[in-house]
Amino acid sequence: MAAAFAVRKQKPIYQGSRCCVPGCKNRQGTDTVKRSYYKFPQGEANRHLRRLWEASVRRADWVPSNYDRICSDHFVGGKRTHTKGSAGYIPSVFPWQKVCQSRTSKTAIQAGTVTPVPWRRHDTWSPSPEHDQETPGPSNRQIAFAQQRERKKQEEARENSRHVWKEHGHDYVETSKEKPSIYDEELPRLYKKIQELEKENSQLKQRVFSLDTVKECDKDFQRYTNLPNFAVFSAVSDYLKKICKGHLKYWRGQETDCTPTKRSGRERSLSFEEEFFLVLVKLKSGDFNQQIAGRFGISTSQVSKIFTTWLNFLHRELRLLFEMKTSWDKPETIPECFRRYDRLVSVIDCTELQVEMAGTLQARKETYSNYKNRDTIKFMVGMSPNLTVNFVSKAYGGRASDKHITLILIEMYKMLSPAFTT
Repeated sequence: MAAAFAVRKQKPIYQGSRCCVPGCKNRQGTDTVKRSYYKFPQGEANRHLRRLWEASVRRADWVPSNYDRICSDHFVGGKRTHTKGSAGYIPSVFPWQKVCQSRTSKTAIQAGTVTPVPWRRHDTWSPSPEHDQETPGPSNRQIAFAQQRERKKQEEARENSRHVWKEHGHDYVETSKEKPSIYDEELPRLYKKIQELEKENSQLKQRVFSLDTVKECDKDFQRYTNLPNFAVFSAVSDYLKKICKGHLKYWRGQETDCTPTKRSGRERSLSFEEEFFLVLVKLKSGDFNQQIAGRFGISTSQVSKIFTTWLNFLHRELRLLFEMKTSWDKPETIPECFRRYDRLVSVIDCTELQVEMAGTLQARKETYSNYKNRDTIKFMVGMSPNLTVNFVSKAYGGRASDKHITLILIEMYKMLSPAFTT
């Protein structure tokens, strides 16, 4: 019986990197002698050295990749060195560099006046190999060409990124030095147009009713807000702004909360000071929301939301300023008609304000006043003997009588001093 033999497959020989120099057939894995294969210099710091290597290889329209290598046969001494200026710093041994003998006359040789010196093509004169075993790197001409290309690229980059400061105070990139840009003629005209629009905008602002147009005149400011001047308004506004950190949650049917929210939301049309100014104007003038909305350039619903929010906020923060004090410390400030009442603290009376007709039947029943024959809300107001307001109650529907409101005002009795309640 014939014996069976197993044929063992031969393991393929690993073939690694190949030298990228034209005419060089060295390849890693097939070398009979020990060679090294070097990558092209990497990184921004070695950019100039990489260009010198590329120029030495002499391959047209070619950019080396991360996998291209140069074998050690193309370096002087068979090894790359990292010392700048040394013979092995740049590859310089190539097949196209042939050593040629200089032509001299036989007479000169016989006379001994000229010594034959070998020279390299495209290179400077160098000593013969017998005198110096090291072969120089790239020629001065090659290095000069590489440096010239580098300088040209840097100049083009600077020219493209050069900024020209125009007379109007703006930066414009000049893309062409020889050809004038069409924007050179348009820019002065556009700049003049901007100045005209800014002037027109300032004139229109003076015609529009706003905080900026009123705050300069104390008489106008007092007529619209009932505050003596803008300085008093600014002091109160800064005090309120510190309490709520410049941001109020708009009222949505619940008690107003001045705690800042994490979500910024949409940017508001009016600033904190302008909203405060709107509330004071509405309190002083008593205009409808539609009229206030037209003055400030916002919607009617926004006016209602701002006004309700600020009323709750001002009531909570400023109500302690209306402290019910007696004015007997300065009798000269009290009118003659009140001086005979030794224990007089406040003169109270109810007042009514007309409101719009309610939409629901229950609200209409509570706000309709038989005395006024229209829908109203009623307040209890207290005035001290020296004619300063020292108490304002909560609002009640116009249906409630003055007697009913007076009997249920427990908060007013709590504000009185114990000496006056006995």
